[in-house]
Amino acid sequence: RRVTWSAIHAFYARFPTTDPLGQPLRGNAARMAGKPLTDQGYKFQVAELRGDWSFHKKIWTWPKVMWNAESICHLCTAKGISNDWDELFWNLEHNNHQEFSLTQYLAHRMPTRRVCPLIGLCRFHPSVIRWCFMHVLHLGLLYVANGATMHLLLSIGICGAVDDSVQTRLHRAYLEFKRWCATHKIACSQPAFQQKMLYQRNGDVMLICK
Repeated sequence: RRVTWSAIHAFYARFPTTDPLGQPLRGNAARMAGKPLTDQGYKFQVAELRGDWSFHKKIWTWPKVMWNAESICHLCTAKGISNDWDELFWNLEHNNHQEFSLTQYLAHRMPTRRVCPLIGLCRFHPSVIRWCFMHVLHLGLLYVANGATMHLLLSIGICGAVDDSVQTRLHRAYLEFKRWCATHKIACSQPAFQQKMLYQRNGDVMLICK
């Protein structure tokens, strides 16, 4: 609530006339009340609200929206689970994903109680909600890329006979990986690959490692 209060005053380029709870200001804050923030009259607009899934889920409390749920996007109708190919988020060629207007976002994504105060930002639109690239890429897409690659290597016998247990083949893959790191003088603290690191969900194979 305080962040929203502050950003609204930055948008109108004026010092606040009350505190975030509507109470009178004191001291220097009272002396500056209502005055321009800058001599040039600059205004400031919130351009994005960036975070990972955990951060956004906690502050927006989207009901039934998650990266591994049926509804996987706060901004559109893309699905992670569906029998209709046109609804799935990985259908990039021809899909029927419809981006939400602000009204649709409020109706279809926001909870009915404990609404996040950030929707009160001036000119707020759900498109300002952005993902942290480190989490999306390193802890998201790379999990799938690494998992698909490891699954392929295991299934075609690169890391041992396909009749061997998955854990045995993962152990061999880890030894080869460490030898490669040593040959190229690359320091890596990755612990040994474990079968529990490799799992499937919603059609994706993920390898949860560094």
